[in-house]
Amino acid sequence: SYHGRLCPKPRLQSFLRERDPVSLWGCRACCPRRGNFGIEFCMRSRYVKPDRREEFLKVIANNKIGTDTKEPLALEYTWGVSKEDPNTFHFQEKYKGEEGFKAHQAAPHFAKWEEFVSTDPFTKAPEVQLFEAY
Repeated sequence: SYHGRLCPKPRLQSFLRERDPVSLWGCRACCPRRGNFGIEFCMRSRYVKPDRREEFLKVIANNKIGTDTKEPLALEYTWGVSKEDPNTFHFQEKYKGEEGFKAHQAAPHFAKWEEFVSTDPFTKAPEVQLFEAY
């Protein structure tokens, strides 16, 4: 296999496989790209104006439904409310590769989100982190 030929620590890989034979992680310790290769994550925080909160909740619920039901490359779309501030929302999104993330941005439900964003509903710019899972 690819891993067996290139892994600098084949014993570690064998050890991990014996413990969890159905794992797709392989030897994450020395071959980190072996695990979730090609999975793109996006984590963001949004700060909503109090008088726009209800509208935000409707728009984001629509975006979640569309993402979960109409995007085959979307693996996860989770959001929640901060415990410290009811108008701060945190998101974790997971897609199959950059293609999945781009497909999300091109989806009709995302267009409705973009329309909402264009109306200045936030108190400050979002905090966004994009990364590839290993």
